[in-house]
Amino acid sequence: MVNPSSGPGLRRPSGLFSFIREVFSELRKTAWPTREQTARLAFFVVIIGLTIGVFLGLVDMGFAQIFNRFIL
Repeated sequence: MVNPSSGPGLRRPSGLFSFIREVFSELRKTAWPTREQTARLAFFVVIIGLTIGVFLGLVDMGFAQIFNRFIL
């Protein structure tokens, strides 16, 4: 069985400071979104979340009506 942490390009940091240095090095390579992109995507997430919440609420109300009408 091959150890996944011993593959090529994957090495363990020798200490805590080395690990933190590598984390910051990787963060510098990250392509961060602009403020406008972040705001637009956050808006979409909120709208989609509200839409799904309303839909699930309506489905729940429908099942509650069915349950009350036929079971009770």
